[in-house]
Amino acid sequence: MKKTGESIFILCLAASLFSGCSSFRNFLDTSLIRTDVFLSERHQLKAREYEESGELQSALLHWKIARKLDPGNSEIERKITALKSAMEKESEQHFATGIAHFRNQAPDSARREFLAALRCNPNHKEAFDYLKNPPPPPPPEVKSDVSPKKKKDKDAKDKDASEKGASKEEKTDEVKPDKEAENIEKSLAQAKQLLAAGQYEKVLPIADKVLDHDYLNTEAEDLRNASYYAMGKKLEQKEDYLAAMKTFAKADPYYKDVREIIAGLKERLKKKAEVHYRQGVRHFINEELPLAIAEWEEALRLAPDHKRASQDLESARKMLEKMKARQQQD
Repeated sequence: MKKTGESIFILCLAASLFSGCSSFRNFLDTSLIRTDVFLSERHQLKAREYEESGELQSALLHWKIARKLDPGNSEIERKITALKSAMEKESEQHFATGIAHFRNQAPDSARREFLAALRCNPNHKEAFDYLKNPPPPPPPEVKSDVSPKKKKDKDAKDKDASEKGASKEEKTDEVKPDKEAENIEKSLAQAKQLLAAGQYEKVLPIADKVLDHDYLNTEAEDLRNASYYAMGKKLEQKEDYLAAMKTFAKADPYYKDVREIIAGLKERLKKKAEVHYRQGVRHFINEELPLAIAEWEEALRLAPDHKRASQDLESARKMLEKMKARQQQD
């Protein structure tokens, strides 16, 4: 009986195809549209996840894919516009912070901010120019109490000394770049040895010093990232996930699988935070407020965005204060 039913269904389906039945074509069209909408929703969900983790470029990519699959969705268009605006704003903030670091003669910090600006907006020309051809840092301001006459005499002496030592300075200028390059090479060689020996903490100040002199030194940047990566791995193996996440966050997010590791650590921390939250609930039910507060504080330390832990912690603290006040009155 079942086979007969299937045969009748197939015959009807074939008949409708050969007869050019418009309703069947409409059914196929509708099915395809539904499939596109379903795929669009999956990309929207992925985009929101990336937004929450701060990976705005990846979020924008998934929003654009969602728009391609569901072009008539005005909500997606609104999200793309808002995200682009937020990324441009964040890019400008990083660039402004980078300029401030640069003027304060902190080139390493400035470089990181310019890179962050480009991650938010790859078309940020000024940030790219500062990284590619950084101008010389401004000299520190020096207040002078010298009288005009003494200043004039000093300028004259400086001019004579400058003319006499011109040839000597030219020779020094010719040697200095080579000497500086030699020092950088020695520093990098030392840092590589320390990295190979597992002395990651000692690598970082050397790499940072090289980057202070040369913004775009990729070897120094790789040594810095490799050190933070190895330190983060050690902490992860010890199951100190919070410290590990903070350490990985100091490396370039595009170095190896840093982004994936950080995302995984966040999930682990959320799970641990949930365990502490539930333990806090048990203590609360048993009227053990101090213990409940301690558990919820730990939950928030591991996952600061745990809303229930935050709300319950606030309520428990208020209750504990009221209880203490009543005990004092009694």
